[in-house]
This record gives sequence, structure tokens and C-alpha cells, in this order.
Amino acid sequence: TGQPYYVDDDLIVDSGVILSISNGVTILMQDNADIVVYGGLEVQGSAGSPAVIQANQFTGSERWGALCFENASEKNVLKYLVLKDATHGNDKDRYLAAINAYHSDLEMDECIVNQVYGQPVYAEYGHVEIRNSTMQTHVSSDIINLKYGSGLVENCDLRGNKEPGTDGIDYDGITNGIIR
Repeated sequence: TGQPYYVDDDLIVDSGVILSISNGVTILMQDNADIVVYGGLEVQGSAGSPAVIQANQFTGSERWGALCFENASEKNVLKYLVLKDATHGNDKDRYLAAINAYHSDLEMDECIVNQVYGQPVYAEYGHVEIRNSTMQTHVSSDIINLKYGSGLVENCDLRGNKEPGTDGIDYDGITNGIIR
């Protein structure tokens, strides 16, 4: 009930707290608002009813900030999530993409990250698994960039563009990295 949910400013998930988003839930984000997770985020959409995070078009917002995992105390799971209209986090030097993970474990499955205004996924010093997901960028950037941790990218549809410097997957300093 109470759908959709409106986020007017940064949404902070504190350490030790888990925010659960179930199938069919829509979250409408205001300009420049971020979702910053220090605890955990569990998105459990379904094939016929994914969870959606997008700009709040009802207030004229066309873009919002980013989904940012920062030293998350819990494992983060995004399943059947449609994420669009994101740019990067408010800290542009740290949060470079629509989805950012620093020292955090992140598992994505059956996610759609497109119609974003920059790089879809950027992560450092954590463990990231991305399966069965579709992502696209319209700018010169990597679609998935993982650094200094471990990672798995499997069965994904990654769409770039004709811009120079656009890589589908960029692993930098990854241990035991798998791409299938």
C-alpha cells in the first residue's frame, strides 16, 4: 500500500539495518537524491512484477543521483530490479555510476540498468556478482567496472555505443574474476 514511494532527499540505510523492497514496488526519486546503503538492501522483484527505481516525473525530475553501497554491513541483493534515470552520486569523485559499491558485497540477478546518464556499475574492494542482467550506456564509459576485489559477470546483455573508450566489462586488479 502507499505506492509509489517518493524520495525527496538522500535515503540512508544505516549499518545493521536491511531495507527490503518487494516485487512491484516503485520508488520515485527527486533530482540529485541518492540511496546510500551502509547496512543492506534486498530487492526481491519478480519476472512479471519487477521493483523499479526511477526519477519522479510527477515533480518534473528527469534524473536522480545513484544507488551507493558504502562499507555495507550486510550482503546486498538486487533481483528483478529496473533502475533508470540515474546519473552518479552526489560525491562525483567517489560515486561514478548509477550503481556504486565500495567495500561491499553485491549480487545482481535479472536486473535492467539502462536509460541512465552515465556508467551503469562501478565497484571497488568488494565482491560483486552480476547475472542475467541487461545494461546499456550512451556515454563514453565502461558498462561494468570492478576494481581490487573479486567478481563474476555471467549471462549478461551489455550494450555500448560508438563512443571511444566504452568497454563492456573492465576488471582492474580483480582476484579470481570470472566472465561467462
